[in-house]
Amino acid sequence: MKQILKNLLIVILGITIGFSICYIMYRKSENKTHDIVIHKNIDKDLPPSLRVYYWINYYSDSLDIPVEYLYGIANTESTWQGPLDFTYKPNVRSSVGALGPMQIMPSTARWILGKPVTSKLLANDIQLNVMISAMLVKKLYDKNKDWKLVFGEYNTGKSIVNSYSDKVYNYQPNWGDSVIVNLNN
Repeated sequence: MKQILKNLLIVILGITIGFSICYIMYRKSENKTHDIVIHKNIDKDLPPSLRVYYWINYYSDSLDIPVEYLYGIANTESTWQGPLDFTYKPNVRSSVGALGPMQIMPSTARWILGKPVTSKLLANDIQLNVMISAMLVKKLYDKNKDWKLVFGEYNTGKSIVNSYSDKVYNYQPNWGDSVIVNLNN
């Protein structure tokens, strides 16, 4: 049991150091144009659940969106359960053709980026998927100035308050504190 806990602590320490380095590199960057920037080490070295977590935090910070709202979208759209959800499969497709962790439609991606994006890329590129979602949320907030209307429009294409918007608006991550509490025991 002690060896398992020791290995778990080593993994968590490695992840924490990796996130710290990535965050420091991001903070030193002066590129705030929100162009697609490939961070090969993030996408190559981390499991999908951690990549979703990283990119949500990255775009939440850079676009000034409350992070729990983007967590709520990922959870509601693709059942992402947080950074330690190691069974998470991000390349899901909905019955209407929405793709990836944030369930982006190819037409929405084209509208946000001003150029077409392949379905394969939208489904498999976590950074791109989260970036488009965050840019859409920012655009909808600038238009509506009300978070519940933003989430209703994200879901339906119309500025409405519905059960989806309530779910995302009230989403409370419950994975962070439990990990910290368990490690301290």
